Amino acid sequence: MGTIHIKEMTGGLDARRLPETTPGGVLIRADNGHITRGGEFETRAAFVKEFDLPAGTVGLAQTESGLLVFGSGTRPGALSPFIRYQRLQSGSKTLARIRDWELFSGKIYAIAEFTDGAIAHFYNGVEVPTWQDARATVQLRVESGSVTPSQQATAQFTVTGGAGEVINTVTSIRVSGTEILGTPLVHTGDNATTAAAIAARINANPTTPRYLAAAAGSVVTLTAERPGTAANGRTITFQTTGNFALGAATTFSGGVNEIVPRLLTLSIGGVRALRQAVTWPGSAAAMAEAIAEGINDLSSNPEYSAIARDGTVFIHTNEAGTAQNGRTLTFTTSGTISLSTPAGTDTAGGAELGATNFLPADVVLTVREKLYAGSGTNLHYSAIQGPTYWQAGGTGAGQIGAGFTNVADSNSSPDRITALARYFDKLAVFTGDTVQTWFLDPDPDLVVQSQVLENTGTDCPRSVTQFGDADIFYLDTSGLRSLRARDSSNAAASTDIGVPIDDILSAKLAAMSASQRQRVVGLINPSDKRFWLVMGREIFVYSYYPNSKVNAWTRYEAASTIGTVRTEFDIEDAISFDRRVFLRAGNAIYCYGGWSGDVAYDATPAVAWLPMLDADAPTAEKDWRGVDAAITGNWTVGVSFDPNQPETQDDIANLTETTYGLRRIAMKGRSTHVGLRFVSRGGPAKLSALVIHFEGKVNED
Repeated sequence: MGTIHIKEMTGGLDARRLPETTPGGVLIRADNGHITRGGEFETRAAFVKEFDLPAGTVGLAQTESGLLVFGSGTRPGALSPFIRYQRLQSGSKTLARIRDWELFSGKIYAIAEFTDGAIAHFYNGVEVPTWQDARATVQLRVESGSVTPSQQATAQFTVTGGAGEVINTVTSIRVSGTEILGTPLVHTGDNATTAAAIAARINANPTTPRYLAAAAGSVVTLTAERPGTAANGRTITFQTTGNFALGAATTFSGGVNEIVPRLLTLSIGGVRALRQAVTWPGSAAAMAEAIAEGINDLSSNPEYSAIARDGTVFIHTNEAGTAQNGRTLTFTTSGTISLSTPAGTDTAGGAELGATNFLPADVVLTVREKLYAGSGTNLHYSAIQGPTYWQAGGTGAGQIGAGFTNVADSNSSPDRITALARYFDKLAVFTGDTVQTWFLDPDPDLVVQSQVLENTGTDCPRSVTQFGDADIFYLDTSGLRSLRARDSSNAAASTDIGVPIDDILSAKLAAMSASQRQRVVGLINPSDKRFWLVMGREIFVYSYYPNSKVNAWTRYEAASTIGTVRTEFDIEDAISFDRRVFLRAGNAIYCYGGWSGDVAYDATPAVAWLPMLDADAPTAEKDWRGVDAAITGNWTVGVSFDPNQPETQDDIANLTETTYGLRRIAMKGRSTHVGLRFVSRGGPAKLSALVIHFEGKVNED
């Protein structure tokens, strides 16, 4: 009797290899759980809904006083007294989202985006006038669109005569040379029943291309099986004997290809502004998102950026000034789609920046009594203890030390700054394809570039997260990366911390729109120090306990299950507060584990799939006899024997306790590999270790 002993699962989720070549000690599926300091798989806590929010609020932040949301109107009366509210008002504009926020001296510095795409900065709820959104803009609204369905080509012929004798036969019916009748058919003596017999004979005769036949009276209608225009123009020919007569044959016509609406081109002021044609994805809102994505993906001269909101694309010039006005938006389309320009066809609203004004930054960070902000390729820094003063040359209190540096002057990349992070005594400046480190000094003249890492960066600004003392995690297009010191000089290097799940992450990121990438959030769960990467309805969790050799990824679903009712939600914001993680999804705030009392659990199942194990004898068949497991809580155990069909499994037991001192769980199967699947049945539970018993070649994974 041989055994496979899985003593721990310190490797967590690993998607790098096929299930049958993945070694023991890792999982090929690890949902709604995490790896503990002891290398066990443990179910996650519940996402408990703590607050329902009224309409009209956005974002989620925190101060020492508590959780906080934002809005552009007065405080909603239905807002819980436990939630603070900050009004961010710029004229009559309506607040759409918070691009970024930071605490400075205990007060919130927020970068707000309004429904028309305009950006403004606020400190403690008061607009910072230095930042002036003087860009010109033009709008493109997707009114409607519909797919023109494909249609099949048809043709007809008529049975016009014949008597019921063997000599009266149709021997061949061809469509442009393709025989569709198959075998000769004798006239029945009645034109209508003969037509029905011909239709039945054609339908029973498989041909390429294939045609379908239907008879109505003496008329036979042929339909090309494959829709589209390819069959149009094909002709019908006959061969008959005796007085069997066929006639009135028509040519195939009416075939139509499916026509999907497309935006073919888009230009502003005669300059191409769309990377490639955009195909209708099924709704006006999704089409607007795709158009904005296509505009943002193209490098043009002049440059444009776009956001989509409720079916309208707001297109902005990347430069300020009145010279940006008056550029005409033109476009071409195909298919059934309706686009409009609700604010006119020309760019408008561009204004000259004052001598002490700047285009608003997108990201902000507090470092050493100053704020740092990224606006385009400019790295701005506020005065010392002056979060609202950004102009260089100030000499008064709260005005010293402000200025800006164009990071593109020190690097070949023209990309705009996407994120900022503290890195030892330096500042890490991220673009889409570079990471730069800058030496900081209260004297603006001494702010200098230290290092440039090329071919790595992020378009997900909120994914950038300080992890421990020496790592900065960030989501690159190729997966999760870590900026860490490569030696005692603290020179930075990018490492592939997410490699076990990089294929999963990069595929998910590629499917996201620009607005969805803006909502990717990285954070540290303060209760257990695990890193969370929040991506819509999924949270990828990194457990790192080096003394226990735990270096493991798992996945949480953004869902709660009460009884048999499962609720899924898309996470828009996530923060750490009061040693807990809070999530905002729509108009609800959830707390991981609940905000009061003991840690809460629900009925969401945790799923742990082991690889297809082979006892180091992958080609030898084995008789699988049983399994023992060390567990707590309630688990259903399933087994799969076929590495070519790992999804196929049989449930073999329900466990509520460790089986080592009891009779082992019986398992019967003969194969080269075996894969065990554990699914929790609600509440807290752990899977610690297991032993698989078999007869055959003895080795261990």
